[in-house]
Amino acid sequence: WGPAAFGIGSPWEKLYELNAHYLFLGTSTSCATIGHFAQAEFVRSVLADVAPERRAELEARLAGWLHEGVWPHFPFAMVEEWLIEHGAIRYADIGYATLRATHAQPCVDVILEHLRTEPAEVLKPDFMQWLEDAKAAKEQSHHD
Repeated sequence: WGPAAFGIGSPWEKLYELNAHYLFLGTSTSCATIGHFAQAEFVRSVLADVAPERRAELEARLAGWLHEGVWPHFPFAMVEEWLIEHGAIRYADIGYATLRATHAQPCVDVILEHLRTEPAEVLKPDFMQWLEDAKAAKEQSHHD
């Protein structure tokens, strides 16, 4: 899958579309790999209304396949707390392990909600600068 491993057209998007069961057996949401789809979707949505010439400049600053840059990294361990707040996670015991169960859509949606509504609380300063630059580019695109 290369650079689009977690983006649009990836198996992770399909899991989201199907609202697949998403289970954590003996582990926590700190390894919620579908969170990478949420990150890619967040970036895509930020860039959606930016003029093409500015979009290319902003995309060049993003981390990618074998390319260093900024990315909307957030503490994946917080996902469980967010799912609890939304009543979107259940627990059971299987032997000595705890099973955490949710679905792909609420998992991605609560991550996106937090990235969109409180980015400064969960994202690193370098990405926040990128986000501010993207917002300015978006504003400029609407005024041109």
